[in-house]
Amino acid sequence: MQRKMLSMSMMALLGLGTLTMAQAAVVPAGTTLADQQQITRGNGSDPATLDPQLA
Repeated sequence: MQRKMLSMSMMALLGLGTLTMAQAAVVPAGTTLADQQQITRGNGSDPATLDPQLA
């Protein structure tokens, strides 16, 4: 019985943890956003690898 309760508790915590992963920005009212939102990653400032032999 205790094992089942522990298992159910762990499942509930994992379920709640996945709900908090999605986040959005709080945009004030009246703010105009661009039609196309873009994120630029890997613009050359980051190394392609952390392996010093390959870098």
